This record gives sequence, structure tokens and C-alpha cells, in this order.
Amino acid sequence: MDPAWIVAATSLAAILGGLFLWAMRGFWNLTRQFLDFIREWKGVPESHGRVAQPGVLDRLAFLEKSLLDVSKQVHLNNGSSLRDAVVRIESVQQQLKSTVDGVSKRIDRVTGGAP
Repeated sequence: MDPAWIVAATSLAAILGGLFLWAMRGFWNLTRQFLDFIREWKGVPESHGRVAQPGVLDRLAFLEKSLLDVSKQVHLNNGSSLRDAVVRIESVQQQLKSTVDGVSKRIDRVTGGAP
């Protein structure tokens, strides 16, 4: 066999092997990223001292529940919501302001408007 053919065949095999390894490396990186995504989506159960991580659907359910709790507090519901408390405080504050304004006017009348 001609040594030039051996060199050419070896070079071609090395090039093809390198291209194959390069393609497999890219495929492995893509596969690893996909597996990380799936793990994040499904969540990771507690094991071997590792804290459990909830999946995306569990997190969304928690956010929906939290949003519902907040929504209940910002809408009037006959007395028990935060919004009802704000309305009550505002009403009392308006009454106190009216009382203070009345007292202030009486003081002005008694003192003749002098500071």
C-alpha cells in the first residue's frame, strides 16, 4: 500500500472523528440543557439531605393562591378586608378633621383670630 494513501486515510479518519466528537459535544450540551429544563419544570423531590424544589406548575398554583389572597384583601367584603379597614380609618379621619376644624374656628372666635 502506498504511504500517501495511509496518510490521507488517517487524516480523513482524524478529521471525521473530530467532526463527530464536535457534533456529539453540541448534541450533549443541547440534551443537558433540555434535561435541566425538564427537571426545573417537574421539580426535584427531597432526597439525601437536599431540599425539595417545587416544579413550575406547583409554583404557579402557589402564585394563584397568593394572588387570590391579596385580591380578597383589596376588595370590599363587609368588614374583614384590608380595604374595609382603610375605608373605616378614612371615615374616622374625616370625622376627626371636621371636629378639629370646628374647634379651630371656635378658638379663632374666642381669641379674635390672633395667633
